[in-house]
Amino acid sequence: MKVSGWVGFVALLAAGCAQPGNGSEGRPSEPPKTPTKAPPQARKVVVHTPNWSLPIDERAKSQLSEAARAELARAPVPMLVVDEPALLRAAIVTTGPHWAALSAKDGGLTVVLHGTRLAHDYPEIPEARGKSLVRGRPAFVTENEGIVSASWLEDGVAYSLELECFERNDARCHGEGHLLVLAERLRFVGGEGSTK
Repeated sequence: MKVSGWVGFVALLAAGCAQPGNGSEGRPSEPPKTPTKAPPQARKVVVHTPNWSLPIDERAKSQLSEAARAELARAPVPMLVVDEPALLRAAIVTTGPHWAALSAKDGGLTVVLHGTRLAHDYPEIPEARGKSLVRGRPAFVTENEGIVSASWLEDGVAYSLELECFERNDARCHGEGHLLVLAERLRFVGGEGSTK
């Protein structure tokens, strides 16, 4: 008997879906099962103990405002500041349970420094080391949307230093040159664990 039109099309479709020998003639086969991965291990939250034995730069500390020095006394990490008079005078210090931050603006430049003693350890992820050097330590240096930043570990603290320029063509926010200069000018001015 000859079939044509829709009846023939349906017959061909049914024949194409049948898989001989698997007992499911006329039905689509099931997709192969994907092997399941073991669930990732949970992250560990680690609170590091910073090195508080660093000498305090009293000259740099004295140039901070009274409000900045008061907040500095509550910093749970060794606080670093950029040793430039205008930035020291403009510095605003903020603190949290495990972190401290400083921000300052001067001459078309915003500088932000953040330090935390809190770390998130993922056992299944190998340790990564930055290819740049900041203050003699391996660091990650990035540039994104006119903001240049560096992240590194120092004395039990994870620090990040960021520069943002008001003008897009300001050379200080292109490349790592000025960022590294300011990083070398960072001075320790205290925190809650300081001896002074």
